Amino acid sequence: MAAVVAAVLMASTLLTLRPEWLSIGPSDVSTPRLQEYELFTGNIGTSVRYEWLPRSVVPRPLPLTP
Repeated sequence: MAAVVAAVLMASTLLTLRPEWLSIGPSDVSTPRLQEYELFTGNIGTSVRYEWLPRSVVPRPLPLTP
């Protein structure tokens, strides 16, 4: 019974999602663009928890404010 309820809840949630497609190509992905994205979003490093940052990155870079 729990599996059926879980499946119904997942289906009712996932079927209503309408993600937007972000059309980017290889020319849009570059080191400066990725760095700009990381600074803008605060997602520095390869994960949101910053565990892949080298120890030398102290304090963590903060996004620039306009």
